[in-house]
Amino acid sequence: MSIKHIFFLMILNIAVILSQTNKVSDVFIISPEAGVNLVYTDYSENIPSFSSRLMLEYSFKRKSDMIYGLRLLYTGGLLVGKDNSKQPAEFRTRYFSGGGGILFGYVFNESVIPYGYAGGSYLFFNPADKNGTKLENNRNEVYKKGEMNILLEAGIRIRVSGSLLLNLNGVYNFNPNDRLDDIHTGSRNDKFISVHAGFSYMFGSIEDKDGDGIEDKWDRCPGTPNSIKTDSNGCPEDEDNDGVPDYLDECSGSPAQIEVSSKGCPLDTDEDGIADYLDRCAGTPKNVEVDIFGCPEDADEDGICDYLDNCPDTKKGEAVDSSGCPVEEKPMEVTQEIIPVEPIKISDPEIHTYDYEKEFEMQGNIFSDGKEYCIQLSSWRTKAKAEKEKEKYLKQGHNTFIKETFIQGSKRYRVRIGFFSKISDAQEYLRKIKL
Repeated sequence: MSIKHIFFLMILNIAVILSQTNKVSDVFIISPEAGVNLVYTDYSENIPSFSSRLMLEYSFKRKSDMIYGLRLLYTGGLLVGKDNSKQPAEFRTRYFSGGGGILFGYVFNESVIPYGYAGGSYLFFNPADKNGTKLENNRNEVYKKGEMNILLEAGIRIRVSGSLLLNLNGVYNFNPNDRLDDIHTGSRNDKFISVHAGFSYMFGSIEDKDGDGIEDKWDRCPGTPNSIKTDSNGCPEDEDNDGVPDYLDECSGSPAQIEVSSKGCPLDTDEDGIADYLDRCAGTPKNVEVDIFGCPEDADEDGICDYLDNCPDTKKGEAVDSSGCPVEEKPMEVTQEIIPVEPIKISDPEIHTYDYEKEFEMQGNIFSDGKEYCIQLSSWRTKAKAEKEKEKYLKQGHNTFIKETFIQGSKRYRVRIGFFSKISDAQEYLRKIKL
């Protein structure tokens, strides 16, 4: 496996540190660590060897989930390589270094925090054989035994207790020379990878009375209950933005700008089980069964809700009264002569555009095709009776006409007044006559 692959896998294994690591702000951190080195030189085999380091860090104040800081470090250890084709067959290079760099991380969840580090150090190294004797080029001082080293690191920190963290990380050490094994061959410089584990202790931490990870002076919602997830302002998260925190919200995911109750659920004023913003029939009486639109059920589709229908099994299309029962076959009586609203004449085909295919009953005795309106006076089984009724109202000044239709296979003749261009005209006209 190549160095690039190893480095990529180390980064891929990064997880992240608790939201309570928001406390890693304006604090000092001291960290002792130990681990293993793998060196890549002109020797064909790399032997795992010991590494240790001590770090002092400072994390800057911040008001977001990002973490930034500075690090000073001291590192020491051993690098070992083996190749039976070379003399000596094994080298052992002791080293120590000191340096510093920049830390950065992101507070992601409540268990771990990821971080990265980039920096440099001055590396002192001393190549020798397995007996501790300096190697030839080292003895002859062919090269300098001190060089700048470039460090790239990725890791995680896991909280163990209030101020104690467990560290796991991988470090890529790039050396600009090719002398860690005492020899200089090939086109690539020497380098080594270190894997460490250790602990970090924080001191000088911020004041955070509610323990939500947001410093008190930046906390807009002091007193947040323990273990409640908060945003960067210290306020309980409210994912659907309904004004009710997620930990109190019994209806998460409410649509935007919908009025909700103290429990975060859309209001249902008439308590029919259909939220107000979906309810087409607001004000339904309590305990009345409704459909998915919040409207009372009308099983026989006669226009009278079941809870008001005294005849719940009326045949479809049969005319009913206000109690939902079939009406007796008798004409409508006009109580007084009126000056009718000027309707559109039925006999004028260029003006009349009423579409009976689209007709529906809007309310008691007013019908519409969606554009024009008419009033139904009566319905007859014989055309002669319907004609007689029509003529009676024509003489009184009403623009009556007959519409033939079929109800349950039986022909009916409906006497009507029309047409009206506005429903308000039809309603006003209807108020002046009595069914």
